Amino acid sequence: MTLDEIRLSVEKEAQLLKVETVDENGNKVIKGYEELSKNELGNGYCDWDEISYFSKDENERAKAEMMKSRYWAAILLRYWYKIPKWILESKSLRLPATTFFDWLHDSLHDAFYYRSWRLKRRARPNDPNSEWIDNPQYNNMDSNVFDRSVNFFCGARRGKEYQAANKDRRKANIITTSIDKTVEEDGDSILDRNEGLATRGSGYNGIKALVNLFLDNNKFLEALIIDNMAYGDSYKTTKSKKSYKTTEYNLETEQNEEVEIEYNSYSYDFNERKLIKSLTEIDDAYFTEYFNKKYQVDDYKPILESVKGVSNNKLYKEVEKTICTIRSTPELVEYLTSK
Repeated sequence: MTLDEIRLSVEKEAQLLKVETVDENGNKVIKGYEELSKNELGNGYCDWDEISYFSKDENERAKAEMMKSRYWAAILLRYWYKIPKWILESKSLRLPATTFFDWLHDSLHDAFYYRSWRLKRRARPNDPNSEWIDNPQYNNMDSNVFDRSVNFFCGARRGKEYQAANKDRRKANIITTSIDKTVEEDGDSILDRNEGLATRGSGYNGIKALVNLFLDNNKFLEALIIDNMAYGDSYKTTKSKKSYKTTEYNLETEQNEEVEIEYNSYSYDFNERKLIKSLTEIDDAYFTEYFNKKYQVDDYKPILESVKGVSNNKLYKEVEKTICTIRSTPELVEYLTSK
């Protein structure tokens, strides 16, 4: 489904939501989803969720599930503005538009897990049979706590997605970065300046093609080094708190308000010691469960033998030599920097 088709489906469901309330004069009125505040929508969903859990009446539980669906759709629409905003602010991720709907959907799930505006929540939110417990996040001092909770988790979701994207990018570029930081040395080029290299690699993923190239030339230890640099546990992770300010419209005050969204930022730096540790821990399972499938290897025993029994000191030297070999071969660097 396209994003427009998803929105149309959500709108149809939300339009079915009709809530009977009492106005300031004591008169009964029927409100559609557009007339309900964010707090009313959030609490309404929770009310029906609890009815669905506690009720012994099958008809009442069926109605509760129906009402939950309508409230959920209405809440999605109330925060739908996040999607085009994310699309605009996240162009560098090059994600399909529907992915940003998933961001919103998951953010709401997170907000309804913590339920900081409610006294009770499920101990295990995804388990319909989970018991209800006192909510340690409960906050009855903030009238906008539902909206703040949703905004927090929306900000956190975007931060997590950028964290994941940056980690993938860093894995793809970490070898190039390491090469740039290495003192230039003479080394035997694996390709002997093969003029046909660029053509051979044009249809390959850069890292994967480079590993295959080493394998084809029986440079097994070098292949393992490259694979573990790119995809193994060879990074030191640093966590830091960051925030950004954004303007959001508050339906209750009918004003634009500046809010600050906090999220965790992570940086990843290549760590040679962790790489060596990964190499020394390679075993049969590494090949049968991962390497053979990724690189279509039939007989992995010679590759495993290339790393087994090699001292740490020699591994450090082999890592440096492999980096220098790549650095001295522009065609190989092309593999790493190609998109």
